[in-house]
Amino acid sequence: MQQIWSFLKDPDNRAVIFGILGFAWTVFIYFVPRPKLGAGSRLWGRLQSFRKPGVFRVVLWVSALATVTSFAYYIVLRVQPIIRVCEGQFLEGCAPHDVFVGCYGLDKFAKGCWHYKYINKASSRGGNMCGYEIHRVRCGDGFL
Repeated sequence: MQQIWSFLKDPDNRAVIFGILGFAWTVFIYFVPRPKLGAGSRLWGRLQSFRKPGVFRVVLWVSALATVTSFAYYIVLRVQPIIRVCEGQFLEGCAPHDVFVGCYGLDKFAKGCWHYKYINKASSRGGNMCGYEIHRVRCGDGFL
């Protein structure tokens, strides 16, 4: 259960799940044959009818909108650049990097991002007060 919860806490994973569910809903609505008799036939007619107002039409449009939004959100998150962040006491002690944050400054750096995702620790070495570490992160400024 803990693994499932940690998987769902990641926004990238949630976007993929919503996209798959939305796609499955679309396939179900348009490609599964209509039942010939009973309540299933009436329900199916309401789901595929765009002329009649009602709850079923709203559900159909909301699911389509959720699918498009989740895929767009996922794509925007995946194109955010990967940044090498150096965490250490002095700038001169860092390996090649994009951003320098000082000792224990990675959390403060993360708060300045619209979307932040920690990828991994690229390198680490001891020295001075807190050592020197290069972290690879995604830090997005927004949609544009």
